[in-house]
Amino acid sequence: MSLNIPEKKSFYTTSTKDNLSELRILDEVEKNCFAIKRLYFIEGEGVRGKHFHENCDQIIIALNKELKVILTSKKLKLEFKLAPIKEYLIIPANWYIELFLPPESKALALASESFSKTKTNNFLPQ
Repeated sequence: MSLNIPEKKSFYTTSTKDNLSELRILDEVEKNCFAIKRLYFIEGEGVRGKHFHENCDQIIIALNKELKVILTSKKLKLEFKLAPIKEYLIIPANWYIELFLPPESKALALASESFSKTKTNNFLPQ
C-alpha cells in the first residue's frame, strides 16, 4: 500500500470583498478533486474524528476558530493548525483523523462518500 500525503491546496476559485463582507466561492470541486456526496458541519468543543476513512476524500474547512489537526498512518504522523476560512484536503490512505476543536468552534467538511457507519473504523489498519 502506498502512503499518500494529504495536500495543502486551495480550492477557493473566487474571492470578493466590499465594505460589508467578503465572499469566498468553493467552486468546481468535482473538476479539481472529487464529487461531493456528503456535506457536514462540526460544532462544539473536544476531539472529533478518532477514526479513518479508507476510501473517502475529504475537505475540512475551519469556519470560525483555529483547529488542531492530527493525521496518523502506520508510517507517518502529521500535525498542523488549520486557520479559520482555510481548507485542507485529506486524501484516502488509511489516515486516522483527529480534529481538536476549541470551545464554540465550527468546521465544515465535504466528503466523497455518503454517510455509513460501516465505512469508518476506530483503529489503524494492520
